[in-house]
Amino acid sequence: MKRRDSEIEPMDILMAPTHDDVILVKITKWIKHAYPNDDRTATVLFKKDTPKEILTLFEKNINLFPKRLYYTVTKKYQVEK
Repeated sequence: MKRRDSEIEPMDILMAPTHDDVILVKITKWIKHAYPNDDRTATVLFKKDTPKEILTLFEKNINLFPKRLYYTVTKKYQVEK
């Protein structure tokens, strides 16, 4: 039997992004590079025209990076010149 697109299978919920995933995607779209520091953390370099909202979102959500991306970042960031 063919599955219709409107039917939801029990496993479909596992594919839905979480709220944290959505936040990280918004932030990481603007990251140009992250480089390691001596203290085993990373400093993030944002793209030149990164909106202030994204930088604020980053500052408020740095705790999500180790949980989802498996590295720790510092609150200090740089913006490309």
